Amino acid sequence: MKDTLIQTPVGGSPIAAGASDNTTFSQDGRTVGFMAFDSAASNLTPGDTNGRRDVFVDKRVGGEGNLQGALTNVSQELDTDSTNPSLSGENDTAAKCVVFQSGGNVYMASVTGAGKPRKLARGGSPKVDGTCEFVVYSAGGSVKLWDRDGGICTVARGSNPDIQTNGKGAAYVRRGSIKYLAWTPTGCDDGRLDRDGREITADVPRTGRAGPGTSAHPALDDNGFYVAFESTRTNLCADSCSGSGGAEDRNGAVSDVFRRTLDTAKAPWPEHMQRPSYSCGSKGIGTPCVVDAYANGPSNNPEISGAGEYVVYDSAATNLRESLSIVSIDPNGPVRDVFLWNGPRERQAGNVSRESRYADPSRAQQFFNGPTTKPSMSSRGNYFGFTGEFATGGDPPKPVAGVDPSCSAGATCALPNVFMRFGGGSDEGFETG
Repeated sequence: MKDTLIQTPVGGSPIAAGASDNTTFSQDGRTVGFMAFDSAASNLTPGDTNGRRDVFVDKRVGGEGNLQGALTNVSQELDTDSTNPSLSGENDTAAKCVVFQSGGNVYMASVTGAGKPRKLARGGSPKVDGTCEFVVYSAGGSVKLWDRDGGICTVARGSNPDIQTNGKGAAYVRRGSIKYLAWTPTGCDDGRLDRDGREITADVPRTGRAGPGTSAHPALDDNGFYVAFESTRTNLCADSCSGSGGAEDRNGAVSDVFRRTLDTAKAPWPEHMQRPSYSCGSKGIGTPCVVDAYANGPSNNPEISGAGEYVVYDSAATNLRESLSIVSIDPNGPVRDVFLWNGPRERQAGNVSRESRYADPSRAQQFFNGPTTKPSMSSRGNYFGFTGEFATGGDPPKPVAGVDPSCSAGATCALPNVFMRFGGGSDEGFETG
């Protein structure tokens, strides 16, 4: 079943009594063990009486398909708002922990909700690796690394970090530029980071310097081969981006989404830079870009799959489609939607599909009538999460699976909710539905 289902709560009735946001998936196998998000709703799980925003974990029940399980509140014992969850999980290893921020601190909790959350450090914006060994986070203008075996050390000056799933490197933002630094398996050694090579500046063309503008929101793959990010710089494709719009920057200093290859010796597609906010429409290497759709609106908040072949992001663009056969390109106009850039190594050209949609028989009816933003994606690129605002009723009516009928007749459904879309059983290297 390829559909989009509300997750707040799982099953959708009654609708959540507060706003929800910040979805994330465990980075395990094709069936994906867990999804997490934060919410101000107090009616998602029994006993939620702390009056605070909490982090919820949805555990899978059943086999492959829609991730509809049992919700667990992992932060309800805290008396401060808890946000920005990040789940562990690696290859076929199920997630064991979730990290999040609360009251200016970074916490780690069991995905089962057993025991109290463990305070790791002062800071925020945490991201955990696949095995709960390393956590990166922001604190005092620096990116810090919590090492289960070696304490805490400083990675670099910067903020908003992401960690690769194997726990051996991080990307972060410093002065409007994307940086990357790797370390050896020892991580923190007596309070010092055991570096593995020099810091890399990612948001630059193959030759020369980056043009004016800023970059943000880095997202790493499993092994540190690729980093996706958003940027207003206009020359990042000056000498690369074949099959991804070429060197020309048609929308000027509007935010686009890019994917930089960090390790050309190991990456399966070693192109220096790609532009996921462009849809080629190619059927394979050497075939023309028949769609040739360059995002005509700003694109932001990228997340990348485990092998780096998929990038999901939100965009106000109205011209992105995977093929010329899609006639109803973007029925809701310049409202933000979630898009998937699908660039398997076999094709070496990225095609883009709109994923914040319903499984309506008529493609023209498959849209949210409110913005969908801040997407997330599973490691294999077959599950997507996002925050959505919508109204039922309207013209045409937009029913939502599982939503309480009292939220109808064109009334906005309270506050932003979170959704999960199952795109099919595809692994990377194959197109999703």
